[in-house]
Amino acid sequence: MNTIESRATNPKSISYISNDTPVAKDAQGQLVVSIKFSAKNEMNMASTLQAKCTVSPDGKSLVDIAVSESR
Repeated sequence: MNTIESRATNPKSISYISNDTPVAKDAQGQLVVSIKFSAKNEMNMASTLQAKCTVSPDGKSLVDIAVSESR
């Protein structure tokens, strides 16, 4: 979650919507975690977003993170 906060325009505005985040494995054995949250942009408008985090099979390294708008 520190990576999400470090990339945010307004980190103090982040509010995680659910503590129950689904975890799945992809074909390479990497863990895929989806995290839903809200945050304010540079215009101070809140948006609901979803971060899809891909983590190494041992859970120690972040491989990729993609953030998109969610409804």
